[in-house]
Amino acid sequence: MPAFGIFIIIAFFLLIRHKLVSPKLDVYKSELTEEQFKQANQAAATLNEWVVSSSRKDYFSAIKGTGWQWDGIKITAILKNGKLYLNSMVNPSMRSNPFTFGLNRRNKLELIRQYELILKGERVVESANNEIEKREEEFWEESEWNIKNILKRVVGYGLSILFIGLAIWMISTGELIAIGMGIVVIGLCSSYIYQDIQVIREKRNRKKKLGYN
Repeated sequence: MPAFGIFIIIAFFLLIRHKLVSPKLDVYKSELTEEQFKQANQAAATLNEWVVSSSRKDYFSAIKGTGWQWDGIKITAILKNGKLYLNSMVNPSMRSNPFTFGLNRRNKLELIRQYELILKGERVVESANNEIEKREEEFWEESEWNIKNILKRVVGYGLSILFIGLAIWMISTGELIAIGMGIVVIGLCSSYIYQDIQVIREKRNRKKKLGYN
C-alpha cells in the first residue's frame, strides 16, 4: 500500500541518520580529577538505573534499559588530557531502531550535571544513594489510584489498545514486514500492560504485609 511504502521510506532515512550521527562524541574541556570522574559516573548510573559495564578512572560505559530498544541505550564517557568525551546512542545491534525519544540528550546532560556538582564539592555518590532510598519509599507508599496514576493508565492503556488495533490491521495485510512489525508492537503493548498490573499487585501485597488497608 502507498501509505505503508511512505512509512518504510521515512523509517529507512531515520535509520540511516541514526547510524551516521549517533556514534559521534561530544567534547568538553574538563577540570575533573580521575576520582571525581569515577564518582560522578557512579552517581549518574545510580540515579538513572543504568547498568554499568565498565567504570575506570578514565573510561565509563553503561546501558540504559528501555521498553522500545531491545538492547538498550549505551552511555559512554572518556576523560583524557583535560578533555571529556561523551556519547549516548542506541546500543549497536541488528535489532536497534532510531527512536530514543530524547534519552540520548538527557543521558549526557545527567552526566554533565553530576560533573558540575562534584566540582562544587558535593558528595554525589552519597546524595544519589539517599535520593534512591527516598524514591523507593515514595513509590511504594504512593497510591496507584490517585488522579495522576489514573490519568496515566487511561492514556497508557488507551494508546496500547490503539496500537494493538493498528498492529492487528498490519498483520491482516498479509505483507511479511507488516506482520513482523505488528507482532513486535503487540508484544511491546502487552508487556506494558502486564508489567503495570504486576506493579499494582506487588504494591497491594506489600501494604497487606505492613498492615495497611
